[in-house]
Amino acid sequence: TSAGYNAIQSTFQSSHVLRGTDLCSLSPSPTLRPTALGGAAFPKVCTIPAAWREKSEAKPVCHRQLTVPSVSRLCSGSEKLSARPSATQLLFWPLGLLPRVPGGAELGCAAKHGRGCLEQCQVPWSCGLPCQCVHMQPLAAALEVQAVFWGRILHALLRHTSLAGVCPVEAAVSPLFPPPASQMEIKKPFILSSMKLPLQDNSNKVKRALVQVISAMAHHGYLEQPGGEAMVEFLVRQCALPAEQLPRRQSLEAEDVTDSQVRDISVNTLFLISTTVDRMSEVLWPYLLEFVTPVHLTGALTPLCRSLVHLAAKNQEEQPKDFHLHYDNNANLPSPCALMSRLLVVASQPYGGEGRGSAALRLLNVLSRSIHPTLEPLWNKKLPELVERLEANTKVSLSQEEWEDTLLKFLQETLMTISDCSWTCRLTSEMCRQLSSYNGSSVEKNFLYKCVGTALAACANKDLVRKTLQELLETARYQEEAEREGLACCLGLCAVTYLDETLAKLEEFVKSDVFRKSAGLFSIFKDRSDNEVEKVKGTLILCYGYVARYAPTELVLARIDADILRNIFLYFNTKVLGIKVETKDLSLKLCLIQSICMVCQAICNSAQSGDFTFSHKAELVSQMMDFIKAEPPDSLRTPIRQRAMATCVYLVFLEPSLSDAETAELLDTCLSGVLALPEAETPREKDGPVLRARQEETLWRDTLDALEGLLKGVLQRDLTPRGLQAMFEHLGPWIKSTKEHERERAVEVAAGVLEFYREKLNVSTVVPFYNLGLLVALFSPRCTDSLAVVRQHAVDCVYALLYIQLCYEGFARDHRDESVEKLKAMKPGLRDPDVNTLFQACCSIAKVIAKRLPPDQLLSLLLTMLEGLADPDRNCSRAATVMINSLLKERGAVLLEKVPEILAVVHAKLQEVDQEHVWKAAQQAVYILASQHRVVVVSSLLNSPLPLDSCTCALWRALAPDPTLASQVLELLLEKINRDVPYKENKSFLRGSTSERVATFLPLSATCALHELMSVPESGPAVVGLYAELFVTLLLRVSCTVGVQLPKGLLSKERKTLGRGQPPRTLDPCSSAVETLKAMLIQGGSGTVAKAVADAGGWELLRSMERHHEGVALLAR
Repeated sequence: TSAGYNAIQSTFQSSHVLRGTDLCSLSPSPTLRPTALGGAAFPKVCTIPAAWREKSEAKPVCHRQLTVPSVSRLCSGSEKLSARPSATQLLFWPLGLLPRVPGGAELGCAAKHGRGCLEQCQVPWSCGLPCQCVHMQPLAAALEVQAVFWGRILHALLRHTSLAGVCPVEAAVSPLFPPPASQMEIKKPFILSSMKLPLQDNSNKVKRALVQVISAMAHHGYLEQPGGEAMVEFLVRQCALPAEQLPRRQSLEAEDVTDSQVRDISVNTLFLISTTVDRMSEVLWPYLLEFVTPVHLTGALTPLCRSLVHLAAKNQEEQPKDFHLHYDNNANLPSPCALMSRLLVVASQPYGGEGRGSAALRLLNVLSRSIHPTLEPLWNKKLPELVERLEANTKVSLSQEEWEDTLLKFLQETLMTISDCSWTCRLTSEMCRQLSSYNGSSVEKNFLYKCVGTALAACANKDLVRKTLQELLETARYQEEAEREGLACCLGLCAVTYLDETLAKLEEFVKSDVFRKSAGLFSIFKDRSDNEVEKVKGTLILCYGYVARYAPTELVLARIDADILRNIFLYFNTKVLGIKVETKDLSLKLCLIQSICMVCQAICNSAQSGDFTFSHKAELVSQMMDFIKAEPPDSLRTPIRQRAMATCVYLVFLEPSLSDAETAELLDTCLSGVLALPEAETPREKDGPVLRARQEETLWRDTLDALEGLLKGVLQRDLTPRGLQAMFEHLGPWIKSTKEHERERAVEVAAGVLEFYREKLNVSTVVPFYNLGLLVALFSPRCTDSLAVVRQHAVDCVYALLYIQLCYEGFARDHRDESVEKLKAMKPGLRDPDVNTLFQACCSIAKVIAKRLPPDQLLSLLLTMLEGLADPDRNCSRAATVMINSLLKERGAVLLEKVPEILAVVHAKLQEVDQEHVWKAAQQAVYILASQHRVVVVSSLLNSPLPLDSCTCALWRALAPDPTLASQVLELLLEKINRDVPYKENKSFLRGSTSERVATFLPLSATCALHELMSVPESGPAVVGLYAELFVTLLLRVSCTVGVQLPKGLLSKERKTLGRGQPPRTLDPCSSAVETLKAMLIQGGSGTVAKAVADAGGWELLRSMERHHEGVALLAR
């Protein structure tokens, strides 16, 4: 009616906010029904929109639906909304509908019967119930309805401004929060109530806008009103959003707001309102503590802790003597035990969530007085040290295990300082209560189990300890590996104080109905039950291991056999109908290995370990080897190998010692189980995620480290040259393997073993390092291996060996030798595969070795290096050649007495291989030796068996190319021929008084040697220089050997040679002399003479006893 509209008109005129605003441009309120006037004109201040001017039937009750298609089309009159209405206009649209009417009049309508929805600024309204247009309702009901309506409008506004970019949010909401005035104060609860609906929106754009609105509200005192907690909670929840989003599918909108962006603005907003808005201190402190304990808000803990630290510091300044949490006025605050438990668990993962650990520890420090009055001195000292340690490290450099041990020690010191049994009991109960909260966070739950064990050890209430252990064993989730580990560690830590009670509770649990229900007689036929039983058994085995690890060493040794190992074997060895069945469950095997390892550690760490005889040692070593052998030989999928070898490290230390045969079997099993595995393939994207590839790489690294650790453990039992030699007898074949990946692993492990030997070596007396040459010869050729990583590790090995030698010579361990240090400088250059670069490196390494190698080791080095001439890796074979030659040049002068032995090894090596480069290397070595010791070399070669084989002939020919050396050798051979008689006369009993001439050995051998030398074209200059001496000597030799027979021993050798199918060599003394004379004439420039004699048949005449003189005459002519 007109009176109703006049009342509304007066209401708008009395409002300081909406004075002069077009009523119809503000709200399609159901109280403004056009049906009453039938389209008649309103007063001038209120113009009816065209969309509302509808003809309608005059009815006292409205049943029809009034639809307003768009806010932008609602406006007409003097003050219309623009095509894109401002956020301010929309926000104040519902606010002016129900102001206080002068005189206390209250205005409302039956709009609470309506149902409405607002989507993308569309406002369909419906009224399905009878409604009197001018019906008056109490103001409270109207306020409630309009608050819901205003919330929907604000929700739409936020979506409208964020999705369409109509206007910045700050510009939209800033008029809402002018300086406090009496008119606005009464509307703050109304505005807060209307925020409930927008807070439920899942759009990130709306969330970001809401955070900005909440920031403005905080500055204008809105959050101090009832309902402000909901705003703070919303802000904290946004801080808990993930900091990094996984890549997602490209959105249709280019400017999407991510969770990370919402989180960033929320974190900044929370910190700003905590530190810059003074009035928020009373709102946030201690209310924010309520968000510390919920696990689902873990992502918000870092900003929460920072804000709480600031607020606590501010409150402490204001009331330094009475600063503590008041639980009387804050019933929802988490208890001191809950806060301490939660923050300790958070600190166990210190680098998650942008430094969550440091923030949690700082908050603990400021809460020390509230946690317990006695903790302030201890925590003021310890907690800053822990924070400093975190800041000085990174996630990579800080050992997780060491950090957790540090926190557990801190917890132990805290409980000792408190020394309050009831408080410790409450803390233990609270920790147990929080365990279920971490079901989705295995790492944190594992640490919380450790905290429970530490608290139980400090608890003086035995009944509570027994009850807690029973509950933990009954409620544990045995299917999860981390939980099994955590539970076992918990019981182990409890055994620090309650060893007997813990062991008794374990046995009691096995006999209880809970365990029997899982391990019933018929459950063995059910795969699922089998799996569950194995997990429980594995956990119990692990529990005994941790009990042995943490329990006092003076008590645990007596329990090893009777209580610990007996139960471990009982749970591992399954019997069906009295027959032992080998388990195939991986987790059970791993639990057994880990448990045995901890038992061995406990024995080794005991002061009585030297007197303790571990009767099960051989049995357990055999079990570990069986585990390794049972692994697939073509892949590395499980940590069985790695953990079994780590366990063997401790087993090796225990008494009784393993025999040499047992040690050899252990080493061979482990070496073949790791080094022989195929080379790991480079993972491709389609083969699986990168994470799995990294896990496999980590497993490889850990397994190889475990193998190296085992070798070090075995070596430490015999830290002598003999022990080192025994080690490399097993490792040597892998170092010389034809497979690159096997060599790579073997040389890497060897480098670690040698460095360990050097670090642990303690030489009290000067002793010889008798196998240095053998070991240097093993590694030095590998400095030119086809793999760069092998080359570099080989240099490390030579480096360590030379320093070990210096230690045995009496030098201090930290002594630095200038020549040896050059090896380290060579390593970067060995990455280059260029042949010339590697050749230069070989020469340099050989010079260093030659300078530092003792004289008594030179022969073994050379002899072993000669073995390397046949190395299948061509680079290493060439390296051996280069190093042999370099060593002979540098140190060959001291090898006078060893020349025959060296020549024998060279000859033997030539017989084994027929590779051209090996033969050239051997000839070069003999040439260098002869240039230094020609008399000994000639004498040694003259003692070679006749007939000369191809190897000896090659060694003789090696002396010919150098004219100077060839002349000297020729002179020596001529001397040998001339000094001794050419034959001896022996009487034959079969022929009566007649005798036979038998050639002497040395002249015959020298004649054969002359023939080999002068068959080399390069020997020409030397032959020309000694032409006369050679001609006379050889002609006399021919004349003296006519009719001379070979010694009987040589005849038998000749027959054996023919019997093996090899080509025969002429051994007739006269024929040898004739052939040598012929070669001399050819090389001496008388080739035409030799040809003329041959054409005239003179060489045959010289061999004939009857016509020898004719041959001589022919030669003379």
